[in-house]
Amino acid sequence: AVNLSLDSFDRETFARVTGRDMLPEVLRALDAMLAAGIRVKINAVGLRGINDGQLADFVHAAMTLPVDVRFIEFMPMGSDTLWSPENFWPASDIRAAVEQHVRLVPLGDANEGQRGPARMFALEGGKGRMGFITPLTNHFCLSCNRLRMTSDGHLRTCLFADREYPLRPLLRHPKVTDEHIARVIAQACKSKPVGADLLAARQGGAVASSKMVSIGG
Repeated sequence: AVNLSLDSFDRETFARVTGRDMLPEVLRALDAMLAAGIRVKINAVGLRGINDGQLADFVHAAMTLPVDVRFIEFMPMGSDTLWSPENFWPASDIRAAVEQHVRLVPLGDANEGQRGPARMFALEGGKGRMGFITPLTNHFCLSCNRLRMTSDGHLRTCLFADREYPLRPLLRHPKVTDEHIARVIAQACKSKPVGADLLAARQGGAVASSKMVSIGG
């Protein structure tokens, strides 16, 4: 499966959010992946006052395409984050707005295929599914099964924790075995923090200094 970040189907809004006018290229990539039979999960950050008026576009995508559209609550990530209570759009409000367009049918873990952070729903009469990820309003730390590898080879055990473990030197070292790397990862996981605790301890600013664009997925 491929995760595709797509915060708006409107070209102007897309450029405003990402800083790049590349919506046509992203949509071509989406079409190509679907044509190749690749499972696609569209991740959209809900932003009040920015893309909240474009909800019908996301519902249309989930209704007409075999994709998972997943709304993620805006997280206060990065030392210069633009997060504020005014632009925060909680998942409960997003779901209520979606249900004005289509009936949502809850799916359990068996339907999801694998445990993850999103609470998934089928759309009555639709080809795709819709999900909601709630790191702020209803954290899922106790069931979290996610690790994150950055593009420069660092393991990050919690999105909200800036601590990272360099794996690239180990992966490139000719004498380091897979078993040794597995032990390093296991040891890192033993120190995996509770993201909700980090979020609660923040003093009105960012929960982590790293920007999402530098962390990757």
